[in-house]
Amino acid sequence: MGLREYKKQQTRLLLLSIAERMFSERRFDEVSVEDIVSEAKISKKTFFNYFNSKNKMLEEWTLDWFAKSNIWSNDTNIKVKYDNILIPPNIDELLDWIVDHRRIFKMVLTHTNILSGVYLAKSENETKIYDVFSPFRASRLYRVQIAQESGLIRNDISAELICDMYDTLRFDIIRKWLIKNDDEANGDDLKKQFHLVMKILLEGFNLQRRT
Repeated sequence: MGLREYKKQQTRLLLLSIAERMFSERRFDEVSVEDIVSEAKISKKTFFNYFNSKNKMLEEWTLDWFAKSNIWSNDTNIKVKYDNILIPPNIDELLDWIVDHRRIFKMVLTHTNILSGVYLAKSENETKIYDVFSPFRASRLYRVQIAQESGLIRNDISAELICDMYDTLRFDIIRKWLIKNDDEANGDDLKKQFHLVMKILLEGFNLQRRT
């Protein structure tokens, strides 16, 4: 990575860090682009070289977290077992992180489409179908395929569809938890519901239960 690219990356990370802190302390409409650039000591023009809006910044913040939390992204040598085909071993840590950042995730849900998983991205010239999960799916897809080939799970359903089911369910659980009243949104309840739903999902793929 060249020096110029490194500086650009550092500026982007700085902006996201400032935004995370501000969104943790204030409502979405109380944080302005001017506030962010003032603290970052850059111009608004520079800001818009990175993000075309506060909403887009929230999307990028979420996608960055997806990428950083994907522990399987660069490791295809982990032994595939029934209990780690779809669900990463650090899932409780990830759910705790969501609980700790509930305020920002509620903004993400309200002001972006990112937690919808698949949505239409419109621009002046075209409309595209945007799949949030696709950049992070390769390692999970690989594991499902290995599990099918080794007879751990049923293979009459495509690996792609199995991953789709997992992605749809996990984000549906998170969305429903985010829209609860704050006094009802218990972190332990989120984890219990997540594990229960995923247990039922995995049992449906269990080859031995079909024999």
